[in-house]
Parts: sequence; structure tokens; C-alpha cells
Amino acid sequence: MSKVERIMLLNAKTALNVEDVAAYTGHQTSYIYKLVSERKIPHYKREGGKFVYFKKTDIDEWMLSHRVATVDEISGQASAYVERTPIQEVFFTPSKKFVEGMADDEEDEQPKKKAKAKSTTRKASAKKSKATEEAAAKTKKGTKKAPSKKSKDEEESPKKGKKTTKKTPTKTKKTTKKK
Repeated sequence: MSKVERIMLLNAKTALNVEDVAAYTGHQTSYIYKLVSERKIPHYKREGGKFVYFKKTDIDEWMLSHRVATVDEISGQASAYVERTPIQEVFFTPSKKFVEGMADDEEDEQPKKKAKAKSTTRKASAKKSKATEEAAAKTKKGTKKAPSKKSKDEEESPKKGKKTTKKTPTKTKKTTKKK
């Protein structure tokens, strides 16, 4: 069937199947089935039936349901909103008392910053001196060697800590020849 004949047939129908809706909307049939399973497209099923049908008017409404506004419409809505919403103009003029208070605050902050810088340097130098004292104490005491781990084969003998090794017997395999 040619494309023109298909379009004429679709225009004559009021009830469409999945293939007709795919051709009418320009989508794939798999996408139409997906929309049906997600219930995002209006459709009909007979009771207990497996076929899906669509009303052409429902498909037209569905395709045109998500209208996007133009720039002119959006600017018209914005100007209408501004006209009906009163705008309160508030100008902030600082008083002399406020300006003087800001100047006083700036003067007070400078000595605080200097004192804070001094205290942080004192703390850092105290930490460094503690660390050097601890390191010196460790070197004076000397370090003890950790006892070495003994393997499973080595054991201490009862006589003054002499080490002996156990010998494990090895198994030999007997091989037999098959005739």
C-alpha cells in the first residue's frame, strides 16, 4: 500500500490499532507499546483481550496536550503579573549612627586579628617543641627490637633456648603399571 493510500485510510478510520497509531504519530510501534504499558497514552482494550485500540480524537488530543508557550505569550504573562502585583520600593539610607558604628567595628577588628595571629603562632611553636622533646626522649631510651616470629618448624628446646628444627616425613607414592 502506498503512503498516500495509507494516510487516506487512517483519515477514514475512527478506531486505530498500534501500527496505525505508529504511522499516524511517526513513532515506532515499540514506543507506542511502551507508552501503553506505562499508561501515558489513552487507549482501549476489550475485556480479557490482548489487542490495543485507540480513538483517533484521543490521539489528536494527546499529541497536542503539551503546548509550549511562545516568547511573546511569556512576556505578556510577565507584564500582566507585574501590573497586578504591587511593588514596594524600599530605599536604604544609612543613618549617621549606623555609619559611625561600622567605622568603630572596623577599628575593633584590627587588634583582634593581630592577637589571633600571635596566639596561633604560639600554639604552633608549642606543638613543635613537644614533638622534638618526645623524639629526643625516644632516642635516649633506645629502641627495643621486637621478638622475631618463629616458624612452625622451629621450636625452642628445653635446654637454654636452643633452636631445633622438626623434620617432617615425606610420603612416597607407589606407582603401579597397568597392563
